[in-house]
Amino acid sequence: MVDDLVAPTIVRRLMTTVRELADQGLAVVLVEQFAVLALAVGNRAYVLRRGKIVYDGACAELRDAPDKLHQLYLGSGS
Repeated sequence: MVDDLVAPTIVRRLMTTVRELADQGLAVVLVEQFAVLALAVGNRAYVLRRGKIVYDGACAELRDAPDKLHQLYLGSGS
């Protein structure tokens, strides 16, 4: 039960620190399975599907279009 309370706090602190480092001019590459988390702190996003880049653009674009993000991840079955 304690782990359920600790993990979100750690994640929030980590994401805050990542954003602060980036704001200070440090290049940060964040690989995160929960795209919404990464998109919340990032400037630029790359989405890979089956080893190919299917999106290269602003994080804000994907944050504002969850359907597009879903489509990029799952594709059309090809």
